[in-house]
Amino acid sequence: DGLYSFHNLKLQESPSLLMSAVSSVASPSSALTINNNSSTVMSDFVSSSLSIANLWHARLGHPNDHVMKLVLTHCNISSSNKNSTGFCASCCMGKSHRLPSHTSTSVYSPLELIFTDLWGPSHITSYSGYKYYVSFIDAFSRYTWIYPIKSKAETMSVFQTFKSMVELQLNLKIKSVQSNWGGEYRPFSTLLASFGITHRLACPHTHYQNGVVERKHRHIIDLGLTLLHHASLPLQFWDYAFTTSVYLINRLSTASLKFATPFVTLFKKEPDYHFLKTFGCACFPLLRPYHTHKLNFHSQECLFLGYSSSHKGYKCLSSSGKVYISKDVLFNELRFPYPNLFPTSTSSVTNLDSYFSLNPNLSPPSVSSISQTSQVSDTA
Repeated sequence: DGLYSFHNLKLQESPSLLMSAVSSVASPSSALTINNNSSTVMSDFVSSSLSIANLWHARLGHPNDHVMKLVLTHCNISSSNKNSTGFCASCCMGKSHRLPSHTSTSVYSPLELIFTDLWGPSHITSYSGYKYYVSFIDAFSRYTWIYPIKSKAETMSVFQTFKSMVELQLNLKIKSVQSNWGGEYRPFSTLLASFGITHRLACPHTHYQNGVVERKHRHIIDLGLTLLHHASLPLQFWDYAFTTSVYLINRLSTASLKFATPFVTLFKKEPDYHFLKTFGCACFPLLRPYHTHKLNFHSQECLFLGYSSSHKGYKCLSSSGKVYISKDVLFNELRFPYPNLFPTSTSSVTNLDSYFSLNPNLSPPSVSSISQTSQVSDTA
């Protein structure tokens, strides 16, 4: 129709070229000439077809090849089924996105690979003064350890403590550690190399390559906030709630292990579920050894804050702020006494109702309320 002209495209071979093709059997040099001419014709044809495809690709707004062919067919525009737009730099510049990732099928042994990450900083300093926690996850069993810390600088020393503990307890060596390239983990490469441990790194801005520990963070935080809300505790107790969450998660079935538990997978024994109590409930530890007078009461109502990692006992917070660790504890799991034990601090601490309300108050606090809060905290 006169829209396109193909100056270098030869649709028919000349008679002399055809005659020379017939005599190519007797003349090898003529055959070489024919092959060269044929390859030139084919390259010209491919080049012309590619330029047409690129033109329509640009006209139609850079669609993919399949969509472009459907449009051309619908408009009765002739195109070769083999036409392709080739490589389009503009599509790369304007439509680049993350490529699909495949689930890892690697099988590990205990401590062959440890995932680690730092969570924080928390906008609320915990009851014990922490703002971060470091998590370590065994790729084989999904067993998790967390260590609350006050600053990022403690990350390396915490890892050395964890390494010494877990290698001695399991009588195995850590072979690889996987982390992101955050500032707290950059000195790790030298430290790990001194132990002969391989440091595996996630690509920058590719958090899903460290997806095991990222999902574990979400699980810990979700469960921790649930425990806090159920016990009507303020967010300052997030460190106790998170450590209790990990204690429970290690004893719960998980789909990543075909619904086995991390504790059983790693230690090859069943945990004691009868030892568990409701987080934040009322508890009455035996306090008689701490008394100096025989007429003092043997116990007092305390707040249950979880399980001790170094004792077979419970953490009990008294109204005086002391944390007692005891195995001789009686529980009332239907009562949550925090508002009664700490009536003066309930007005100064962050209330969970504002975080879980369907219509939270997002306006900034007034200057007077800030000054009153600071006065109460200074007095405490």
